Amino acid sequence: MSVGKFALLLAALPLLAACSDKPQQGDANANAPATARPAAPASPASAHQAGTDQDGSRMDDHSQNAAAIAPPKPSQVLEAIYQKDSHGQDAMAIANGSEAKYWYGYAFELQGKHYYTGFAYDTPDKFGKQDEETTPAPDAKVTLTQATFELAKDAAAPGWSLLESERFIGEFGSFEKADAIDDQAKAQGAATADGRLLLAVPTWYLASGSRIKSFSLFVYRPTPSDDPDDTSWTYLGNIPRGEDNGAACDADGSGNHVPCVTGAGTLSFVPADKGLPELRVALAGTGIDDAGQKKTYGAADAATYRFNPQSKVYEAAK
Repeated sequence: MSVGKFALLLAALPLLAACSDKPQQGDANANAPATARPAAPASPASAHQAGTDQDGSRMDDHSQNAAAIAPPKPSQVLEAIYQKDSHGQDAMAIANGSEAKYWYGYAFELQGKHYYTGFAYDTPDKFGKQDEETTPAPDAKVTLTQATFELAKDAAAPGWSLLESERFIGEFGSFEKADAIDDQAKAQGAATADGRLLLAVPTWYLASGSRIKSFSLFVYRPTPSDDPDDTSWTYLGNIPRGEDNGAACDADGSGNHVPCVTGAGTLSFVPADKGLPELRVALAGTGIDDAGQKKTYGAADAATYRFNPQSKVYEAAK
């Protein structure tokens, strides 16, 4: 562990006590602020339903504890990352006119340990009135950050303890806004052969009035990397999974002649002997072809994506 991370853990001791000494039972989101986004459902690859494992057998006490104990609140996630009192809110001002906001939470199991990661982001710095009044540009991204907690194995006093936090794990979004979470779809996670976790979060953003659906991709490594530039969590870009242009299409045939389409994609992981798996997205519904005409998706429209070690993002297979 680096000196910086050790110092951060010392500074976060009050938060550890809050998360582990008085665990909350029952609904994981019962006490979350009204504007906070609830924790993601457990992914098939990495977590379980309370009480019963995926094959119908009984779970161990540790797994049941993970399912029963409420995760850290969005405000606690922000405080762990930014070392500043959030006053119980899921957004707060930080330095130089920048604002930090809670984005998403994900609970998972990896190598027999239970984790919860809260993702947040902060907006670009603003210096002076001119910056504050300037309209955000399309290429103005936000900075992704994270705090990861681990569930204590002590059945007598279970609770979440801060494991680490990072102020930079990548950049994404546009117009100084993060891509939005798609509440109609579920996040998916898969353990890799080398002990990491690949996470796909369903998101969307607007482009020319159309809602572009995507998967925002992240990888988590539970053990330190030999490369000092590597982060524990890393953003790996996003991949498309359909679109909905209902707000910008020509429904009655008398306007802009853009056909109305609604498409969605189903993600599957293709395991690899080493490294990160391939991703396949099978599209369903309708889309627009290269000639600008409406089409119905079929098997031939499925797309494969592979991780590019040079660009460090997933790209369409050629």
